[in-house]
Amino acid sequence: MSIIRMLLSFALLAALVCWEPKAVAAQSYPSRPIKVIVPYPPGGNTDLCGRLFAQRLSELLDGSAVIDNRGGSGGTLGVTAAARSPGDGYTLLHATNSELTVVPAVQANLPYDPLKSLVPISTTCTLPFVLVTRKSLPVDSINELITLARQRPATMTFASVGILRWPLPWALAVLVPLSIAIAWVRR
Repeated sequence: MSIIRMLLSFALLAALVCWEPKAVAAQSYPSRPIKVIVPYPPGGNTDLCGRLFAQRLSELLDGSAVIDNRGGSGGTLGVTAAARSPGDGYTLLHATNSELTVVPAVQANLPYDPLKSLVPISTTCTLPFVLVTRKSLPVDSINELITLARQRPATMTFASVGILRWPLPWALAVLVPLSIAIAWVRR
């Protein structure tokens, strides 16, 4: 090895040993509260799950996550607000399947496209559907309920929380193919 090459190698080694990188002033996340939009008014299942999610998110990130209830139009007002927010990680949408699948399927000209305007991150909770009847109704199973509904066409009713919420499309998907006439009563 030539003396010049050895001196250059030594100088480079000395420079690397003595070099101290300057600390980069990176902002930690989150540096401000995270807004969690719930597209329904306070007090319902979606709001409750959203609040539990925001509480846990605050604990995990050692920051603040706040709920922003934006109810109206079957959840579309809240989803629209989230879709139009900056993509900076400080606005999250805590939504249900209804406003992301049912509403776009039945409502034209939405101000958002769930496939293009939003990015799915995670499932935060699941809620089971429960079918119940009054105690005096003489049925003990779904099959007995279907038989009774066919025997008494258009005399039975069922209730759900809204026209674009999952219980109604689910009920229609079950009732129509079975030729069962049951009146819908909105809560």
